[in-house]
Amino acid sequence: MRDMRRMRITVIGTALAIVIPILALSTIAGIRILLLLPLVMSFWFLFYMPRWRRRVREQARSLRRWTLHPE
Repeated sequence: MRDMRRMRITVIGTALAIVIPILALSTIAGIRILLLLPLVMSFWFLFYMPRWRRRVREQARSLRRWTLHPE
């Protein structure tokens, strides 16, 4: 559970690391910087998230399995 939580926090932290500078620049540079938003979102959904999902699945498959026997 700790590893899965860490993976989830990693993706949230990465998303915030991308969004916060864009929002900060939009207040300084104006609305033009928001034209980069579709480019950033396409990178996120086409490149980052598939790799992240693959890592999460590999991590989940490598976890220990319980062998429970009825008494």
